Amino acid sequence: MLNEYLYFLAYFGIGGAHPGGFALTRSRLEDEIIQPESVLDIG
Repeated sequence: MLNEYLYFLAYFGIGGAHPGGFALTRSRLEDEIIQPESVLDIG
């Protein structure tokens, strides 16, 4: 099964593609208080 979206990102060298980009993610997280036991990381 081909995932053309991932191939597109790889072709253009895009390492992190999500709505708003890294700058939006960073600005949203600056105001959050995150406790270590509340983080779920699924990679």
